[in-house]
Formats: sequence, C-alpha cells, structure tokens
Amino acid sequence: MRQRVTNIDQKTAHLGELLSETSAPGALMRSIKAMEAERERLSMALEGMDSGKAADQALRNITPSDVRKLLRGIAEDIGAATPEELRDALRDTVEKVVLTPTTYDAEIHFRIAPAQKSGVCMASPRGFEPRLSP
Repeated sequence: MRQRVTNIDQKTAHLGELLSETSAPGALMRSIKAMEAERERLSMALEGMDSGKAADQALRNITPSDVRKLLRGIAEDIGAATPEELRDALRDTVEKVVLTPTTYDAEIHFRIAPAQKSGVCMASPRGFEPRLSP
C-alpha cells in the first residue's frame, strides 16, 4: 500500500506539470482529484494498520502491575463516577469473578484480548480484494 501511495504521488505530480501544457485542464483535474481520493483512502488504511500494530504490541507487553495500575485508577475515580459509569467500567474490565463458598476466596478473570490471534479468523488463501468505493 505504501508503494501505491508513492506511485499516486508521482502520478499526481506529473499530471500537475501537464496542467500548464494542456488546453483541456478539466480532465486532468478530475484525474488528480480521483487519485487524491484514493491516496487519502490508502493513507487512512495505513494509519489504521499502524495503530493496530501498536495496540497489539501494547497487549503483548501488559504485566500484572499494569493491571493493578488500571484497577487503582478505577478505584480512585469511584467516588466521582455515577453507578452506571462504574457498572460500565467493571463490565468492560472484568470478565467474571469466581467465588469459592467454603473459603470465600475470589478469583477475578479480566477481559484482556490475547496478544496473538488463534488463526481461526484468517482470510481465505485466494488473496485480498479491496472494496470498491461507492
């Protein structure tokens, strides 16, 4: 995709040079606008991929102390939040709590996504076909 963005930049620059030499600049302007729209779409897709990689890296490096810091932050904000906000925060953070009735021991399971995908959601081997713009 980065190569495609570079190619679009080169073509746009070339068409910009041709604008001063042509007697029909309208067609060239339409081509430049179409290329700029495609370039913007590709740039947004690349930004999304980069932020996804950063999130995956952050999840790979999460430690128990990071989880403690998160829970401390929630505990400190508990007085300022409404009950609905607290329920939402806990629902997003805690998957389940297992309580042993005889010893009253509690085990908390947090809702943290796995660092690596299992492969179940992989694309088919026939290749990637981008969606057409409307």
